[in-house]
Amino acid sequence: MYLVSNQNSLIETEQLELWEQEHDIILPAAYSAFLQQYGQGTYCGLLHVEQPDAQQLNGFAQYELWEHDERSPITAPQLEECIVIASTIDGDMIALHREVEGGIWLPRHATTIERLDWGTFSWQEFMDHELGKRYDPGYQLLREKAYFEPLNESKQYHQLLLNKGKSKKGQTGQGVQPTGLSEKNASVASASAGGVYLVNDPGADMEYAGAASDAPVAPSTPSPTYREPLRLRLKEIADRIALQWPPNLRVETEHSGQLFYHSVGGYIRFNYAYAAEVLFVHEEQAASSSEDDLAQSLLQALHDAGIS
Repeated sequence: MYLVSNQNSLIETEQLELWEQEHDIILPAAYSAFLQQYGQGTYCGLLHVEQPDAQQLNGFAQYELWEHDERSPITAPQLEECIVIASTIDGDMIALHREVEGGIWLPRHATTIERLDWGTFSWQEFMDHELGKRYDPGYQLLREKAYFEPLNESKQYHQLLLNKGKSKKGQTGQGVQPTGLSEKNASVASASAGGVYLVNDPGADMEYAGAASDAPVAPSTPSPTYREPLRLRLKEIADRIALQWPPNLRVETEHSGQLFYHSVGGYIRFNYAYAAEVLFVHEEQAASSSEDDLAQSLLQALHDAGIS
């Protein structure tokens, strides 16, 4: 598994054990081991691995979002007792309940609650298994080039547009958080100063969500007639940059392309589906002047290619 950055906040064993005692629940061993080794963050741009949150589902029972019949692993009153430990970028949540063996999958766009079996999986294997069921066939490529982006407060975000708009820069906490996530646990994998772009699946267009009232309005998606030339142009720019500055990891699909550079703790994401948007993410302060030069060189290369 490729690590986007080494700047992560690991969760200590003692902290997790104390949390278990206070909430009278046993956390999955694989999940606890992952937090101790990698900390919070986002896996393959799709799943946010979070610290356990006992407050996130408070008040959800009154909305009757899910069915609670004989097939449901929990009753409606038990919903507020659940502990959220992860969530997808679509808003699905993975939770625990002290009276349920295994985990619970709470879907954002369905009414049936699923029970999850941890089995003998490592946490990465569990994520691959569940994401594979829900995002295949597009997920297979991501699985082969799996990456994890640790959650930290040192990221710089440059949301850039092809031949229009202005660059918008932001830091962790300045963007609008994905719906359903607590502020301290929300992923910053795709945050920007103007809002958050949510990817519904590896093959979907970008969906703009919740921009601040004083933020620039997101441009409308180009019509299919004009999208193909722009998509090809973005791919050509990605190829040119990858040739001049070989990335540590490249993930390329029909709908998006990502160039990862470990020395700057970030990546460039070309949104082919949207056919105009590019996101450049890097650490706020590079560890050395040469790494800082790389970040500036990549930004300049994007600007020279007509992306600003």
